[in-house]
Amino acid sequence: KVTKEQKQFAAWSKANPMTREQCARVFGCDLRTVQRYLSGTTQPHGGVMRVLEVFKQYPEVQRYVIEKFA
Repeated sequence: KVTKEQKQFAAWSKANPMTREQCARVFGCDLRTVQRYLSGTTQPHGGVMRVLEVFKQYPEVQRYVIEKFA
């Protein structure tokens, strides 16, 4: 079963097209972790979900983080 968190992470990833390597740098995790999140093998942990909440509330922070790390 796909969780709400997995759906949110997948939706964010689809709305912000980048390589999985870039996505891993944005969230501060490794490539395999991003692959597991996107495949539904692993649920994104609380820290990733918190970052997604911040990105949603503060799009300028999201733009800055993507520009700096992706």
